[in-house]
Amino acid sequence: MANRWTTEGSEEEAEEEGTTLNGDVIEPGGSFSEAVNAAARESGYRNFRVLLDDVEVGVDNAPAIVPVGAHIQVMPYDKAGS
Repeated sequence: MANRWTTEGSEEEAEEEGTTLNGDVIEPGGSFSEAVNAAARESGYRNFRVLLDDVEVGVDNAPAIVPVGAHIQVMPYDKAGS
């Protein structure tokens, strides 16, 4: 289950090439893991999936930093769909 994440362990308008996390503009270059874990906690997800530019990424293949122009989505992990 490499694609399942767990939380254990701006007012500006988004430009077309802006970096977003769940639709909110974020600053690129920060820790990818910290950013997605914070978003999951804020949403109340204990287990979650992460999409990076519409491609699911797991803990093992996620980038170390938030890429410039990335569109990141954090969503609940659905055990029934696995």
